[in-house]
Amino acid sequence: MQLLTVTGVEPGPVLRFDAVGTRTTIHSGVVRLERNTGFRGAVMPGSTEVCSFFVPDSEAYAEAPPVLAVETSLRSFRTLGNPSVVAFGAQDAQVAVVADPRGTGHSWLQLTFSVPASSFEQAEINYRITAQAPADG
Repeated sequence: MQLLTVTGVEPGPVLRFDAVGTRTTIHSGVVRLERNTGFRGAVMPGSTEVCSFFVPDSEAYAEAPPVLAVETSLRSFRTLGNPSVVAFGAQDAQVAVVADPRGTGHSWLQLTFSVPASSFEQAEINYRITAQAPADG
């Protein structure tokens, strides 16, 4: 059971730039995390938890596009306990192209990152992903 749960993803505007033979797409938005009130266990200060979600405005890719850049930033947070041990933000952000779990034969962008597990009661993380794929003929 996860200590932090993704409670919502709000996509921002999608920007697409077509050039000869390629399409560059920039996905952005906000992911909301909340402490799972059903979690029972110990969390050590400094420990991190991995969170992931499918990018909601991702195109259905037939093959994996190269991801040119992944950026995350802390938008807002609410802490628990001692503010002297609070760590901020997301780290180790990575994007993978993952097969649709519904078996459609397409793939979707999935963003994965780590957050400090002992620090947050709630957090909002901004994300921005720049991907490039061959342009549709």
